[in-house]
Amino acid sequence: MNDVKKIWIVNHYAFTRETGGITRHYDFAIELIKRGYDVTIFCSSLIHIGGHNNISNGDLFLQKNEASINMIYINTPAYKGNGFGRMRNMFFFALRFYKISKKMDKPDIIYSSTPHLLATLMSTIVSKKRKIKHILEIRDLWPETYIEYGILSRHNPISIFLSLIERICVKNADAVIITAPGMLQYLKKYKIDENKINYINNGVDTKEFIENANKCNIKDCLDFKKHEE
Repeated sequence: MNDVKKIWIVNHYAFTRETGGITRHYDFAIELIKRGYDVTIFCSSLIHIGGHNNISNGDLFLQKNEASINMIYINTPAYKGNGFGRMRNMFFFALRFYKISKKMDKPDIIYSSTPHLLATLMSTIVSKKRKIKHILEIRDLWPETYIEYGILSRHNPISIFLSLIERICVKNADAVIITAPGMLQYLKKYKIDENKINYINNGVDTKEFIENANKCNIKDCLDFKKHEE
């Protein structure tokens, strides 16, 4: 019997170190593999920074092994800016993740992150349908960020719709990760058990930092004690 726990990490904008950008979940995956987990990351084939698409032949997805991580790049359409095209890209990612997930052996845990809510909603649906534990990571507050910036009113139909999705995801999650301590107060409105909320901020891989500083000959960055004084 195989006792290795399988984890699916679902993040539309998960980047590798080679790609650049936010590598939080790539780094998490490497550490989890060191601890004996089998990790698969589902992300978009279209790189948000630069617009390069890893899939050019129309395939539904591309599967690659990178640093022992099973990377599944989901084919999503190109877009420019932050308008309808990007929303369409998010919609395709969520739908195609669901389609791909049905063909795969189920994991022990789905860990989804919220650059947008459609991916976490689909992760919630998959976890409930297939009886899989779901860890929800809240990084961006939808629609609260838009409301606070005055882009949407609290009573706008879009705000109401996004709030409903957020409520469904939070209430149905087996555990919640927040990336800023102030989010705890925000989540109290959903009246969930605070014991299932965990704060994990964005960290730094000091080993990689030192290696890169050496490559770039940035000697001042290597003197941590100097900066602590």
